[in-house]
Amino acid sequence: PAAFTEQRTRLAALTAAPPTGVRQHFLRMRPMETQRAMAGAGFTYDSTFGFADRNGFRLGLADVAQLPGAANFDLLPFCWMDRALSKYQGIEDPAAWIADGLALARACRDVDGVWCGIWHPNLVTPLGFPGALEAYRALVEGLQALDDPWIAPAAAVVEWRRARRSVRVTGIDGEGRVIATGRGTAVGALRLEDRNGVAREPVE
Repeated sequence: PAAFTEQRTRLAALTAAPPTGVRQHFLRMRPMETQRAMAGAGFTYDSTFGFADRNGFRLGLADVAQLPGAANFDLLPFCWMDRALSKYQGIEDPAAWIADGLALARACRDVDGVWCGIWHPNLVTPLGFPGALEAYRALVEGLQALDDPWIAPAAAVVEWRRARRSVRVTGIDGEGRVIATGRGTAVGALRLEDRNGVAREPVE
């Protein structure tokens, strides 16, 4: 636990901003115990919960989840990683990596969920990965082509999901409007929608 505090303090000094998110390299952790140590060091979310040797939903969900017993710490599980296929399954075809990533992204989109992926910066042609940068471009373009995606840094995604999770309907006024309250967010106002996606009442 002390290492988390020391490393977060050092990173904050180097970047002039305290980091809020963390992920364990090689996904090494003691589930929940490691995350509670992260929270104790001042981190507010972790994206360690994913598979190293395959892609998919390790926690069985495509969303941000609150860490049990920690009100201000969330789990943002990743569901796709480039090296899951190339390193652990021996699939050296970048097009196959992207097809896998976009299939998972469509599954997330079908449930209005979160797609979180990892692309390693050393996947470039000079380091032995021909076609990797073109594949990365195809991945980004494929994600952008999904039905009205919101693409944002992980910290913003976590903040928005927390705000949505905080919404509470407290009543209905005399004109039949729903009265709802919720946590404020810097990434956009919240509003209630009907089942067809038509905007209704704002969240105060």
